Amino acid sequence: MKGGGLSEDELDETHPGETLVLDVDVRERPASFATAHEWAWRGAVTMACESGVRPGYDPAVSRFAVEIEYRTPLPKRAGEWWDLDNLIKPTLDAMASVFGAREWRGAPQAADDRVDRIAASKRTARRGEEPGARIRVWTVPGPAKEEDPLSRLPCQGMLRAGSSSSGSVMPRLFLSVEAPEMR
Repeated sequence: MKGGGLSEDELDETHPGETLVLDVDVRERPASFATAHEWAWRGAVTMACESGVRPGYDPAVSRFAVEIEYRTPLPKRAGEWWDLDNLIKPTLDAMASVFGAREWRGAPQAADDRVDRIAASKRTARRGEEPGARIRVWTVPGPAKEEDPLSRLPCQGMLRAGSSSSGSVMPRLFLSVEAPEMR
């Protein structure tokens, strides 16, 4: 069964107008951002996403909703804990096969800026249950790229250099905005 025991009809009721494109269970020790296990976790998420993503949608023109249910191992030492926001980052960063690649000139990255909604939870893995995460992703209605509302304003900008009190030159930006006439 998909969706944690929910039928396809029940999934449609919980995510109306959205299309399920990924439903995978990653069986690997989750890792937080910037920790020793991060790259092993990213590799496991990447492999699961590549083999589990459903065909038939174009990530470049899609927006996404993500649900992640982490199963963390028992702490190995005092002071070890699982910070949910730091679990989410390396997970999303490993999902380029689902979200597509970010359009920029730097190192390749998942276009996780296309994620509009995230629901995440964590719990300690039960006895006999492997640590990992269940990851589900839906495409959601909406444009792939949101228009910057400021881009529609008629603006004039001017960059001027001024000096600070210490005598060093510090650039200052002056921006004037002409609002449309109100009728």
